[in-house]
Amino acid sequence: MDSEDIRQRLSTVFQQVFQQPDLEARRDMTAADVENWTSLTHMEMFHAVEQAFGIKFKLQEINNPRKMRNVGDLIDLIQLKLTS
Repeated sequence: MDSEDIRQRLSTVFQQVFQQPDLEARRDMTAADVENWTSLTHMEMFHAVEQAFGIKFKLQEINNPRKMRNVGDLIDLIQLKLTS
């Protein structure tokens, strides 16, 4: 699965979790760019991503601002997990 496929699937997850049907995931997007992105929806989003892609995140991957600066970093991490 390439990064564009992941981005498109992430858009669907984001639309559901953040209850915004027109929300499109962008590589440069951060939590500050998304209305309703709270600490609770952050955890819900990661759970939904795990379900959508059949992967598991470690807690330090979810909560490390140096490794997870934006949606692009999330896409890269998902791609890494899918290929390893």
